[in-house]
Amino acid sequence: MDISSFRPRHRLKAGRRKRLAAFLSGEGKLIPWPLSEPRKGVDPAETNVQIAIQDKSYAEALRALLEEDKKHRVYVVDCPNATIDGVVVVDASSLAQVGVLEEDDALRYIALRKDSADPDMLWQSGVRCVVPAEYPPSLVRTVILGTELRLSIEKSARK
Repeated sequence: MDISSFRPRHRLKAGRRKRLAAFLSGEGKLIPWPLSEPRKGVDPAETNVQIAIQDKSYAEALRALLEEDKKHRVYVVDCPNATIDGVVVVDASSLAQVGVLEEDDALRYIALRKDSADPDMLWQSGVRCVVPAEYPPSLVRTVILGTELRLSIEKSARK
């Protein structure tokens, strides 16, 4: 569609006609979107993600998705390490090795739930974010990013 022959249907008042002519001729001032200056010599902050699930092909697919943006340090582990901060993705069998989670620590755990997993057991162990194990890795990545955002907001609110 060629817009060079565009003409308004209704007659414009003189002021609007001038503004339209100025806009079409490019005389109007463009206000650039404020972009932050890139910091030179500083790597973007990396966040840690631990993946402790039995399905290793799923774990590797999730790891590859997270590492694409170069902002995640991903560990595929058998049992999550409590000394590493960041989000932890577990399945029910790995969660049994962790035990009962403390309230603050539980917010960073995401459990992949299979149909055979007992939801009451997940709740009693402290997990508050449960995702069906059948979901594709791209959707679980979105849940991880949302959890990271929630954790960073809560961390900044404490300061």
